[in-house]
Order: sequence, then structure tokens, then C-alpha cells
Amino acid sequence: MGLVINPRGTSGAGKTWLVREVMAAYRWAGSAPTPVMRRGRSRPIAWRLEHPFGGRTLCVIGDYQGPKGGTDTIPLTDGGLDEAFRMACSEAEEGRDVLLEGYQLSGEHDRTVALANAQRLRGRALHVFCLDIPLHRCVQNVVRRRRAGQAIRPTIEQTAAAGHAALERACFALGQSGVSCEWLDPAAALYRASLLLGLRSTSIPADRSRCLAPSRALSDGEQAEPGPRGAGSIRELALGQIPGCH
Repeated sequence: MGLVINPRGTSGAGKTWLVREVMAAYRWAGSAPTPVMRRGRSRPIAWRLEHPFGGRTLCVIGDYQGPKGGTDTIPLTDGGLDEAFRMACSEAEEGRDVLLEGYQLSGEHDRTVALANAQRLRGRALHVFCLDIPLHRCVQNVVRRRRAGQAIRPTIEQTAAAGHAALERACFALGQSGVSCEWLDPAAALYRASLLLGLRSTSIPADRSRCLAPSRALSDGEQAEPGPRGAGSIRELALGQIPGCH
């Protein structure tokens, strides 16, 4: 039985960054991602990566070839959150570790409780990471990512505030249902994920080791970059030279 890690957060909090960093760490250690396809869908619905040190295979739910990632890339026509949670449960039952993230599921409750109960019955805990980053920094990150002008900033602020409120309500409801939520800054969440997934920092090149150790949170508007200069973007490191990845 694999474990499931569920990063949650307001838009701009660093959920997709965290997952791409984990994927990049797998790739850095020699594991190439394999797309999981579905009939009628042109983009992968998930990616699998063999564990670089002989542990469980990792399944990352959703696609990560564009600016969005995770469940936000699975529309209702492809099953939406129902399909994402079904996949997470089946992948874990088949012995794979799972990363399950997305803005749209950050405020979700019922499906998460069902997944947590399924994990618990099989001797595993669902690991919910709530990315603890000030709201104004989330807004700055979204503004920078979208290269948005000042005219649209109030709309981004309203959306971020609503998303953060939904996240807090969901985490409270999960706690009431017996599902533990960890509030972590993005760097601490990355370190925690690396420990749970069995990534040994001593086996990663030194110039990549910042992925696997706690450090500071991202500053206002800062975009995380991969290890050494010239190594390419997080997306390039995560997905590599797979046809169709761009």
C-alpha cells in the first residue's frame, strides 16, 4: 500500500512548485517520468516515476506540462475530482506513492475523508499539507506568474482571500473528521515530502540538495528555480525530453 500526500493551499502558495520539485529530484537521481494516458484525452492524466533508490513508484495525479498542474488539469469531461480521487486510491492500493494537488481540491472535504479512511484501513495515513504562506505573498506570486497589471490585482486579491477561507474551512472540517492537517511553509513541506517518499539527500548531487532540506520560504513574488544554473526549468527537469512536453 502506497502513501498519499495531498498539498493544499491558496493559488500562489506553491503547491505546483512543490510537486515539480519532487519530480525534479526523482529525475535528478535518474528516474524518467512515464505518462499515464486515457482514451479521448490528448494530455496525460498522471505521471509515474520509478523510485531512484528502489522504493515505491511515485504517481503524480494530473498533468504538469503547462503552467497549471495536478487536478486542475482534469476537467469534468475527464472525471474531474472524482476521477482524481479514484486514481489516487487505486494507485495507492497498487503499491504506489501518490502526489495529489490542485487549487480546486484545496477546499474539498468529503472525498478527502473517504480517501483518508481507505488509507487508514490499510495501515497508512493520508498526509495533508496546508501550505502556510501569507495571503499577500500568494497574491504577489499570482500577479507575477500572470504578469498581471494593477487593474486586475483587486480581482486576484478577492479570489485569493476566498480560496484561503475555503482552505481553512476544509482543514477545520477534516480535523473534525479525524484527518490531520500539517501547516507548513513550502520549503518545510518539500522537506517533509522528501522524508515520507524516502528520498535520501546524501544520494542527490550537492547542487540539487536544496530540494531535500528545509530552508526559507519564497519571498514576495519569487519564483523557485531548479539547482544549478543552466540546468533548465523545473518543468524541464521534471518531465525531461518526453515527446509532447514543452
